[in-house]
Amino acid sequence: MDIPGGIRVHRVGLAWRNVPGEISSRPSGTGTWQFNLFHKAMRLRLASGEGQTEAPAGIWFAPQQPQWYCGAAGGFTDDWLTCSGPLRPLLVRHGVPVGVPFAVGNAAAVEGCLHALKHELDERLSFADEAVADLLRGLVRLLGRGLQRDATRDPHRLAVLALREALRERHAEPWTVARMATEAGLGAHRFAVLYRRATGSTPLHDLTWFRMRHAYELLTAGGSVAATAAACGYTDPLYFSRVFRRWTGKQPSSVPSDRTQRPVAGRRPVAPSRPWTP
Repeated sequence: MDIPGGIRVHRVGLAWRNVPGEISSRPSGTGTWQFNLFHKAMRLRLASGEGQTEAPAGIWFAPQQPQWYCGAAGGFTDDWLTCSGPLRPLLVRHGVPVGVPFAVGNAAAVEGCLHALKHELDERLSFADEAVADLLRGLVRLLGRGLQRDATRDPHRLAVLALREALRERHAEPWTVARMATEAGLGAHRFAVLYRRATGSTPLHDLTWFRMRHAYELLTAGGSVAATAAACGYTDPLYFSRVFRRWTGKQPSSVPSDRTQRPVAGRRPVAPSRPWTP
């Protein structure tokens, strides 16, 4: 097998918002492997000293590695995964560094993989253990491939990535591709080509993705369908419900509230009692 035996996937968190000034500090690590996907520029303290990384960026923290990070300017949003076991050989094989931040050139695909992992962990459907194993291998493979992409910082690529983050933060606005292209300073066709090249996705796909993620957060927090639709940029709750069902397989009204708990600053939720073992 190309994945070391004994790896356990514990938890996945999506789009966790951290308020301005919030610092994640764990001087003794967490006791598990932790992957973070950062969507804004971050400050990190590592053994080599304190530095800043641009976004999107990822980092794999080893189990006992001290952690200290915060947003470089204001709050930050991240996705994360925790697991335990002999993960290092899998990372080394795919050229993914441990303990230092690295650029994620295919963030859209990585986010999608994390979303699929969370779905498997939450739903525990038939053959979920096999699905989690495949998805974990796929996540590491995506990170390795992203590192092999051309990392040149041309202004057009930076403009596209900045526009993607604008969609994440302002997804309730009435976006069109033409408006996105204008904000990025590009023609519509050129923008669409560069967006797919830089992110591996399309702007409308990502816009809907960000809206659905936020909608799920609001619904689990007890928000009404109508209020959630409005907060996510939909004027018609019925249309929102159709889109939500197409993306999640659930009706908005069927999403249970308070499904996950927001941790206190500097801490992640503890692992569930029955983690999946790929």
